[in-house]
Amino acid sequence: MAGKVFDCDEPIRIDAQAIAAWQSLPVAERSRRNRDWIGPRVIQWKQFREASLLHDSCHYRLIYLHVPKTGGTTLRHLIAKNYPMKSMLHVNGGRVLRNPAVLYKEGELPKSVITGHYDMGHLLYRALEGPFFHLTLLRHPVSRVLSSYNYFLRKSDHRHHQKAVARSFREFIQSVDIVDLSNGQTKRLAGGMGVKIDQPSSLGDEALEIAKDNLAHRFTCFGLQDRYAELLLMMRQLLGWPDIFYRRRNVSEKRVKKEDMDQETLACIQERNYYDLALYDFASQLFEERCQQLGITQARVEGFWKANDQYLELLSRSL
Repeated sequence: MAGKVFDCDEPIRIDAQAIAAWQSLPVAERSRRNRDWIGPRVIQWKQFREASLLHDSCHYRLIYLHVPKTGGTTLRHLIAKNYPMKSMLHVNGGRVLRNPAVLYKEGELPKSVITGHYDMGHLLYRALEGPFFHLTLLRHPVSRVLSSYNYFLRKSDHRHHQKAVARSFREFIQSVDIVDLSNGQTKRLAGGMGVKIDQPSSLGDEALEIAKDNLAHRFTCFGLQDRYAELLLMMRQLLGWPDIFYRRRNVSEKRVKKEDMDQETLACIQERNYYDLALYDFASQLFEERCQQLGITQARVEGFWKANDQYLELLSRSL
């Protein structure tokens, strides 16, 4: 049985044999195995709040699951400002499966940070030792679909560029060959990007519950794209990041805006992201609870934006 390769309690070294064995497992089995693996090794939120040792990155590895079009490129640059570059690696899930050697350029996994696009069912997790700090960033589904479309239009070398160019916006948002446009955040956090949950179903209901449970118990921390300041204040308060100021990166030109959409088009996006909307509501409530636990007030948020404006002004003078 292929699954026996992963029955041990030690991290594996990812190679062609391990990849073949993992890919032969059903998607649901890969998701389950990763949930069982991550649970006891991830630093839980409560530990994150209470353990001062987290200010020393020698005690943990940061794993950032980058959900596309959530403001993650900006966050990746912020991470890079706060950790040694030589101990960081940005690699997407597909590249790992094609060439696992990219993980071991120094003979072992990077000691401080691994970032990239993958999902919770990816083999990468089975290579990780604990403890690790697990981070992700979510975005309101309607805004995320709009941003994806505008990004694909602008990015001529992207694999979905021609689809965005050739299709009307209404045709694009109904595309079945771009799996991330329909409940992509739920699929990614549940560990099943290839699972079809375009409409409410028992399979989708199960994926949503897994995604919610993973977000609450298998991520140390998460952020929301429309509450960026609060996440960065969390990182400074609990991880001791010295530099949390930034300018936005990888911003798509707004060719289509939410206010320009008719109600029928908006309803179409919402229907195709039924589970992502539910996940985002859950995440918003949980995020607010955690902000309150840390004493992150509106006054602190306003203070951050004022300081960030000063940073941007200084930056512009130096260019």
